[in-house]
Amino acid sequence: MLSTLVLVLLATGGGHLVYLEIGDGILTEVKHAQLEYEVSCLDINPIGENPNYSQLAAVGMWTDISVRIFSIPDLNLVTKENLGGEIIPRSVLLCSFEVIPYLLCALGDGHLLNFLLNMSTGELTDRKKVSLGTQPITLRTFSSKNTTHVFAASDRPTVIYSSNKKLLYSNVNLKEVSHMCPFNSAAFPDR
Repeated sequence: MLSTLVLVLLATGGGHLVYLEIGDGILTEVKHAQLEYEVSCLDINPIGENPNYSQLAAVGMWTDISVRIFSIPDLNLVTKENLGGEIIPRSVLLCSFEVIPYLLCALGDGHLLNFLLNMSTGELTDRKKVSLGTQPITLRTFSSKNTTHVFAASDRPTVIYSSNKKLLYSNVNLKEVSHMCPFNSAAFPDR
């Protein structure tokens, strides 16, 4: 019986970034990196050819207000993007809409940056900034009708999706949402 490999990326304080793999009941520390600043947010959501294994990790940084792309499993720095301004990234998400890979970076003031992500080089291009609210945003993917969407939880919750290779933002009719968790069950099938 083949087991599923679980990938874990941890920021343990003091700028420590740790990549773990869990398989066959064994927890293995694959790589540890010491960063010069504290990590504010991170993500290793698998996108690309293998839906079960991430090639890249996104890490938001406190002091220099940047987002960085690291290769998995070696945690080598591939790309560093300075975000500018004084607002810290609070949530990052690697995702794919209509087979186009993106990095979404939510800031503490309710703004969202999105970048096109080159999976081969880790390069971030086509930077765009939108205002989704005034409070920190938490990003989470979910699937509906076999299509990826992103829920942006904040004081003005929003669903992000793509149509004709263009990102669209749809407000949710709720006052404030702090977190969202997708679920799938026989009682509520994905249609």
